[in-house]
Parts: sequence; structure tokens; C-alpha cells
Amino acid sequence: MTQIRFYEAENELNSDFINQIILTKQNPFPRNPVTSKDNLPEFCLGRTEEIGIIKNAIEKVSNDPGNKSAWIPINGDGGTGKSTIALYVYNKIRNGHSGDLDVDHIESAYINIPADPRYLTISYIYKKIIENLGDSPETYPYFLGFKFVNKLCEIIFNIEELREEFEEIFKDAWSNISSCDNYTQFLIKVKKKAPKFTNELIEFVHEYDYLIQSKIQLNLKYIQKLIELISGNKKVRRNACEFILGRNIKDEVEARDLIESFVKTTNLLFERSCLMVIMDNLENLSLEEKTFREFFKFLQAFRNNINNCLLLTIGSTKFWEFFRKAISMSEWNMIEGFKYEELSLISVSEEDASRILMRHMSEFWEKYGSDIPPIGKDRNYPFSKPSFRYIYEINDRNLRDTLKICNRIIEKFKESNQILYYKNLETSIYNLRPQSVGTYLFENEINFLLKFLAKFADRNNLSRKIENGLIRAFNVIKDNQEIKYLSNVEHEPPIKLDSGKICKPDVYLTLFGQKSILNLRKAEIQVKASFPTNPVKLSHVRSSIDILKEGKIQYLHFITLSPLENKILEELKKFKSRVGRITPLASEEPAYLVLLLSEFSKIFFRKEILDYDTYIGILKKIGIEIPELFEEIKKIPILDLSKPEEKQPTPSQPKQIPLPVTPTTPLKKIYNPKELERHLIELFELKGLIKKKQDIIDEMLKIAGSVSVINNSISSLQKLNKIQYSRSKPQGWSLKN
Repeated sequence: MTQIRFYEAENELNSDFINQIILTKQNPFPRNPVTSKDNLPEFCLGRTEEIGIIKNAIEKVSNDPGNKSAWIPINGDGGTGKSTIALYVYNKIRNGHSGDLDVDHIESAYINIPADPRYLTISYIYKKIIENLGDSPETYPYFLGFKFVNKLCEIIFNIEELREEFEEIFKDAWSNISSCDNYTQFLIKVKKKAPKFTNELIEFVHEYDYLIQSKIQLNLKYIQKLIELISGNKKVRRNACEFILGRNIKDEVEARDLIESFVKTTNLLFERSCLMVIMDNLENLSLEEKTFREFFKFLQAFRNNINNCLLLTIGSTKFWEFFRKAISMSEWNMIEGFKYEELSLISVSEEDASRILMRHMSEFWEKYGSDIPPIGKDRNYPFSKPSFRYIYEINDRNLRDTLKICNRIIEKFKESNQILYYKNLETSIYNLRPQSVGTYLFENEINFLLKFLAKFADRNNLSRKIENGLIRAFNVIKDNQEIKYLSNVEHEPPIKLDSGKICKPDVYLTLFGQKSILNLRKAEIQVKASFPTNPVKLSHVRSSIDILKEGKIQYLHFITLSPLENKILEELKKFKSRVGRITPLASEEPAYLVLLLSEFSKIFFRKEILDYDTYIGILKKIGIEIPELFEEIKKIPILDLSKPEEKQPTPSQPKQIPLPVTPTTPLKKIYNPKELERHLIELFELKGLIKKKQDIIDEMLKIAGSVSVINNSISSLQKLNKIQYSRSKPQGWSLKN
């Protein structure tokens, strides 16, 4: 078995025992993590607000003096936890853990919607509701009958005009059966002590229907069926049960009467009651206009006929988009008042996702590792919090898919009889990064690389590492180029200046040397990896500027992590047509730069020297587009040293080299944030209020070199208190007075 190095020494001592538990016990993660009525969630992390909305709706419905119902549509993409939220509340209610709700009684029903829209009827929903209640669909009606008859007798006894006659007829029977605790006791005593009780009570109700119905507001047929549920006659009881279950419903009118009577009965038995109905997987229905018309009619019928009920309808984002388009504005307004609140779910945060995954591991170790569980920083072994966050991100932040992947990882450990400890982000990236994404970096990876940069103390050594990475990249490009641009790639070759001084350019490229000396072009990429707060000094790059001045190179490009000082910018103004990027790498660009270092090439791509396409992709991410850059360098004329560059017979405004900072934004004219700030101020003076920051960026890209230089300028002007963003009306960006 592979050697495992734990954080904690005690875990290292117990490693064999800990590993055996992983390899032999049940997988901590579900193979098919889909919640359903048969797979109820025990916890629901990261959705406190949404659960709170459902609970508030339950309380509102149960305490509504108008007995109105409410509707909560829940939408979201797969794996965002739509069903989990509803089923978590459902499970709590079913298990009697709803004590934090301000209600006297609550019933809940979960219905998985089939694909046929014909089932979007009150009759179908009613049958499913009754089937969901109680321990089984066959027993709940009897429980309802038992509770109702007790309540009915209590109500009759409290009607002054009926009390004397009720006592006279039912005194002996009622004294025997009123003390029963449950339906079974009640039925036994009815059969033994009062065999005529059921028939006599039905006759009594029919005789005094006007008085009794004024108190309980149920139709006589429904009252009779509830009483017959405690009949001593088995056939009568069974027929009454079939009626309550809705087995013989003829049409929608009868179904509406039944569900209305059922809700009234629960309201009668419990002062503040609520029925929560969950309709899940609406996306099973075909996305046809007919389907949405039927669904609209169903919502209307539910709103108009059912009281004290909270309806949760769960469907995919796509389903709700189609539904909203299928009905008119007036129709939408008809059901808008029925809606309590809409829950639109997005993926849970990485923090909450990692908590959920760690919960699975902690429950696993509580169950199987009670003797010697991993402790301390290893408590989530063979995973870690950083690994959980990473796995969640690379699976598009889909919790369902993440749980499946974790399950598969454990299963692979069992198959190979070897365990790999994903103890940190580095290990997780190396072993789990999907190679199909190419040079794309996930957010966790970007932060990992940027942290490396921030902690790297020896900046000269860092510059050297970057230079070596660039040399490797350009050599691979040279050896694999279809059109022969690059002739040679050199690292710090000695170049003699006219003064006799020797200069050593960082990355020295020779281009177009194969055809003739007239086509030959030389370029340098100058690398300075100073800390972002330390500007690059003129003395640091003097030699590069000198070889540019003397025509030893035709093009100079800077890769820096900090800005160039103004003295450098002044010097370069004379050669602006021969200079590429002069702004520091910003945003995600430094992270991509680090991929050129061999140790990170191994971690991210599992090899030290990368292929042609990968290097091209990385260079593009840091503002070097190949072969576009080479084509632009080819257009640069050889410098005539007998005259200053500005006197040469070249256009008065030479064409800039469109060297992009981002994959989609080529460099244009202005690269100096200070110079761009003046144009920004002019833009605000011209336009006044600008609603969106993106509008500023779009406008400035006409004259700016990159998005990063625009952001630097905006940030600078904000710090100087010259522009502001207002959240009050009118809202937007404006010049500060």
C-alpha cells in the first residue's frame, strides 16, 4: 500500500487501521445522490434563508384568518438542491421535528410528477396527498375518522340544545369509548360495548344537521363517511375508506369537494393547521404549450378551491422559463397573488459545499472509526477541505456531481487497494485536474498560483525562473511552427553596445533570418518579477533600452508584475512603435505566467516541457499572441541610426503593435494609466452619468491598450476622490464634484 504522510503523528501511527476502514467499510458518499421520498436528506447546509422562507409560509398559511393558501415555485439547475430543501422540511415534519414552527398541526405530502400532463389535476393530487399521509395510505383515513368522531361528539355535547338528548342516547356508549387512546381501542369498544353507535350517531347528525353543520361546516355525506370509518361493519368501514382515499372520484368537481372537505376537517381537529404539498420534478413534463396550459389551470384551481395549504412546485430553470413565456401577462397576474415567494436557487458556495462533504466524512468516521478515527488536520481523511472545494469547483459547482465523484474516488481506492491522501490543493490539482480544460484555470487554481507569487521572497530568482520558462516555450514554438517565424531563441546572449558595454537581454528572439538579412528582426522580452509595490527602475532595464536605441533589437516587450517608473516611460516614448507592452500583468495574468515554471507545469499538466498548443495558450493569457506578434514585428523597419526615429520617412502616427492583454482585447494606443486617467475624466465630463462600469470599459477600449490599464485608471481616480459610484438614485458612475 502507498505510503501516506499524515499531518498528525498519531494518525501516522494508526495509518494501517485507518486505511483499512476506508477500504472495507461502506462508502461515505452516496453512489446516486438524488433526494427523494425514499432517500430523505438528514441535513441541508447553506440554505438557511430558503428553509426559513418555507417555514414562514407554513406559519402564515396556518394562522391566516381567511384560510388562504400560498404557493412557492422553486427553480434552479440540476444539483442546486431544489428537492433537498423541500424534502428536508418534509422530513422534519414527518418525524415530528417541527417544534420551531408556530402551528398546532401540520401534514405534508410529497408528489413526484409523472411525464404525462393529464396528471396535472386536483383529483390526482388529492389521491397522492392522502396516500402520503400517515404511516400508510390504508391506515390514515381510519386515524382521521377516530379523531373526527371524538371531536364531533365534543362539539355536539357543547351545543346546548342537543346536550340533553345526546346524553340520553349515547351516555352508556360514549362513557365506554371516549376514553380510548387510539383507533384500535375505539373500534374494539364500539364492537363490544356499542355496536349500534355508528348508525345512531349518523341518524342523530342527519336529524340535527342544521345545528351541527353550523359548527363544523362539512357536508353531510363527508360527515357520514368519516363516522362510518369507525363502524363495526368491516364492509362499511372499507367503503368509507375508499371514499376518503378518492378511489372512486368521478370528476374534478368531486375532487375539489373532497380536498376542500379534507382541509376543513384538519382545521376542525386542529385550531392552526397547515397542509404542505410538494410537487417535484415538473421538468418531467413535456415542454409543450398544452402542458403549460394544464399547469396554469391546475394552479388556478388550487388557488380557488383549497385553503390552509402551502404548495411547493419544483422544476428546472428551463421549465419555468417556458411556463412564463407560455402564459400571458394577465394570466400571470391572476396567479401572482397566490405566490408567497419564488425561490431561485443557484449553486451553494464552496464553503457550504465543503461543509456538506465534510459532514459526510465526519458521519463516516463517527460510525466506523469510533476507536481510532483520524484527528486534527487529518479528520477529513482521505480528503481535506481544500480538496473538497476544488472537487466542487471542477464539477461546475454541482453538488450532486461532486458527491458522485467523491464516491468514485473511494471506489477506486478499494479497487486498487491503495489510498491517495488529497491533503492539500496541490495534491488535488495534480491528481484531479481535468486535462480536457487545457490552459483554463479554475478560481482555486488561480488563487493557489497567486499565493505562490505573493510568498516568493527571492524576486531575482523568480525572474530567472520565468525567463527559463519563456525560453522553453519559445523553443517548443520554434521547433513546431508551421510557418518559419522564429530562427533562434537565446537566454541572455552577450550583445556588445557601441560604447563597448556588454548587455544580456533576458529572452532574445531572432525572427525571419532564414530568407535574407533584410528580413532579419531581433526582439527582447524583458522580465521583471518585482513585488507589485516596487516599481521597475530605469537602472534595471537600461541595457534593454540601449540595445533598442542602437538598433540591436527592433522590438522590446516587458513582462512585469509592477509598473515601470516614469523615467522609463519617457525614454520609450521615442520608440513607441517598437515597444510592446509596458503595463504590468494584472488580474489573472500573473497566475498564468506561473504556469511557465517547470514545477507548476508538472503539477497542472503532469510534464515539465509542454506542447506547442499549451504554450501558445499560456502566452496568449499573458498578452503575447503568436503568430500575430511575429507578423507585427515583421512590419517594423530596420532603425536608421543616422537620424532620430521621428525624422524617418514613416507615417506620422505609426501603426501600433496590437499586442493583447486579454484574449479578446488587443492593445491600441494608450498604455500608461496616468495618461488614460485624463481621457477618463474627459469621458465623464462629456457623458455625465454612466450607469455601468462595463460601459466605461467599452468606451475606453477605443483608445486604451487593455482592460487592466482601464481598471488601474478607474481605481486610481477613485482613490484620488475624482470619480465615484453612487448606489442612490440616479445610480451609476459619475465625476465627483
